[in-house]
Amino acid sequence: MSAVQGVLLDLGHTLVQYDVEDGALLTSYQQVHDYLEQLNLGTQPVAQDLLLRVSKRALDTVIASYERGEIEELDMLTIFDEALRHHGWHLEPELVHELLRREHAAYASHLLLQDATRATLEELRRRGYRLGIVSNATIPGPLMRDDLDLLGLSELVDVAVFSSEIGVRKPDPRIFASVLEALELDPRQCLFVGDRLKEDVGGSRALGMRPVLTHEFRQEVPPAGDPVPIIQRFPELLTLLDQAS
Repeated sequence: MSAVQGVLLDLGHTLVQYDVEDGALLTSYQQVHDYLEQLNLGTQPVAQDLLLRVSKRALDTVIASYERGEIEELDMLTIFDEALRHHGWHLEPELVHELLRREHAAYASHLLLQDATRATLEELRRRGYRLGIVSNATIPGPLMRDDLDLLGLSELVDVAVFSSEIGVRKPDPRIFASVLEALELDPRQCLFVGDRLKEDVGGSRALGMRPVLTHEFRQEVPPAGDPVPIIQRFPELLTLLDQAS
């Protein structure tokens, strides 16, 4: 068995909790509503919960795609535009893009990288592991990279790839391969940490990586007899690596 040289990581619900309460979102979205109101696009008032309803409709479209087992990533700009039109707002593509940017920035302002997770990533770097993020994200890549900057993750990982950039989702091997190539690592030299059985455990294992399932934010239960290691908190990964060395 090859010594572990790289640690690949899922982002949402592995490193960062991506669930935000509706009440907090309503407050943050008010600035975006004010921006839309100032454009004076017509007589239609901006409902207080417009962006909340738009974002929920867009999310429902993405969830339905996952439930159908689709691997190809969707175009969030198209989805967001459709959701706006459903609620009576027919806007130019440039404005749809700007509203999506502002909506996601408002959402991302609530995200948090826990101190213990940050410290663990810093320790992994100190030990010399190469770190990469492999994330299924319909949100456009530049906005997801803004999230990494906001969370301070850009300085802690060597490479990050999102399905919106590659065009396919985990468990498709191409998204994993793009990060492995950038890190110049063989999959047998890598651990993969994620919260999903199909996408993270199954996808990484199929390439020869050693998967680790996290239950910190979401708890998917592996089938009986599956030896995948499970961690309850991200810092426990250090103990697993010590045991693997």
